[in-house]
Amino acid sequence: MRAALVHRGPDEGSTDSFGHCVLGHQRLKVIDLETGYQPVANESGDVVAVFNGEVYNFRALRDELRAHAVRGTGDTPILAHLYEESGPQFVERLHGMFALALWDAERERLVLARDRVGKKPLLWTRLGDGTLAFASELKALLRLPAVSRDVDLGAIDAYLALQYVPGDRTALRGIRKVPPGHVLVAEGPSERIEPYWRPQSADASASDEEWLERERSTVR
Repeated sequence: MRAALVHRGPDEGSTDSFGHCVLGHQRLKVIDLETGYQPVANESGDVVAVFNGEVYNFRALRDELRAHAVRGTGDTPILAHLYEESGPQFVERLHGMFALALWDAERERLVLARDRVGKKPLLWTRLGDGTLAFASELKALLRLPAVSRDVDLGAIDAYLALQYVPGDRTALRGIRKVPPGHVLVAEGPSERIEPYWRPQSADASASDEEWLERERSTVR
């Protein structure tokens, strides 16, 4: 699966096993070049995470985490410590573009989360034996022999019409996108997907015509 994603992170990568969970990643070095390696962990090592993207407010969050031993100087090492403090709701504190996977070994809980507008992709599926598999791209999931190859013709039709597939569907049945602004929490054979953010209109009283003119003038 990682070999299919080398183009996303050609600088370094690893595959690490944590009991029932295996996390793999490919990293493109942007900040914290020497100590920003993944996966990241909390002090006790029972919460680990891998991350794709950038947290824009990471410096402020690092300041809030001074009671913790946060490795390095970058954004990714804050994730496990934020989770310790807030549980799966920690993603509400992240401002940026990201897809992440976090494993809580004590609870045997997997947390997948995607940024508010879906800048970074994140796909998942359940295999026949109950395993939950996830990746940044469909091509990585297709490296798993047990993944169904059944084509979703409705999704293909939507793509040809719109140049994207709406909602959480993909070109293959059974493989789903984590929706933008949502978190997936898997424990054992079940999972729940919940929104942690919803877009809100800044001015609900404005008409469609007023919004169109605002957009035109802003783009100009």
